Amino acid sequence: MATTPIEVSFKNGEYEVMRMIHSQQTVSVKALSFVDSLVVDVLSRVSHQARRLASDANKHTVTINEVQQAVHLVFPERLAIFANSQAQNTMDTFLKHSYEYAQTLAEDDDAEGSPSPSLKHKKPTTKAVLAGIQFNVGTCYQLLKQQQKHSPESSTTPNNHLKVSRGAPVYLAAVGEYVTAELSELSGCCAFDQKRMKLLWSDVVLAIRNDEELLKLVGDKLLQLESSFKPSPQPHGDQPVEEDDPEVPDRPINSAALEEEGVTQDIDADSDPLSP
Repeated sequence: MATTPIEVSFKNGEYEVMRMIHSQQTVSVKALSFVDSLVVDVLSRVSHQARRLASDANKHTVTINEVQQAVHLVFPERLAIFANSQAQNTMDTFLKHSYEYAQTLAEDDDAEGSPSPSLKHKKPTTKAVLAGIQFNVGTCYQLLKQQQKHSPESSTTPNNHLKVSRGAPVYLAAVGEYVTAELSELSGCCAFDQKRMKLLWSDVVLAIRNDEELLKLVGDKLLQLESSFKPSPQPHGDQPVEEDDPEVPDRPINSAALEEEGVTQDIDADSDPLSP
């Protein structure tokens, strides 16, 4: 079943994760775009499977359970176990901090009937902050809510009506962060082996090809990306120099305001309860 095109990006969170894994390394623009394309592809496939599972079970809401099962369908066995384990730990943190934050607001309202000066000027907390992750939860919500085209020949009903529980996009964001960390750790080691402090997209390719399970996970997308990322041949037979690829600036590419907007508009409007 084909899906309508939806343009999403996690470059902001991916850059932060990559710098946390190898803080002494810089990241090239192409390397970040390469990783982003792989992560978006993986999360899109997980989201598609999660919606399909919910639709086949005649459910009206995509919950954490569907996302967890979808990870097992998309990921190789070992990666699926680690991805779900990290995502579950993230959900535990999210639930704990959400409860504490709600208690703080309730206690303040009960104290004098109006917010305290410290809380009046406090910036609204996003779900990513409560979960302790870098990925934009609002973007994951968009993936899970992605509209689907219904084929007349298909016996299944379109799942455009499906809702998304408040915990499902947080879980999906944690899975994406795990994939980014895996790619970053292995590709960073490849760059170190080449005695370079700058991570290039070719390091990501080499890291994937040296890891059997990562290759199973992103192999098809890798072949598509390699052809589009290869430098064009230079005149006079000169070899293209990939090191000319500029570094990513210190600040993330996407503005923080965009993340706030995505979270508040796309997720907080959905009142479905958190999945257990």
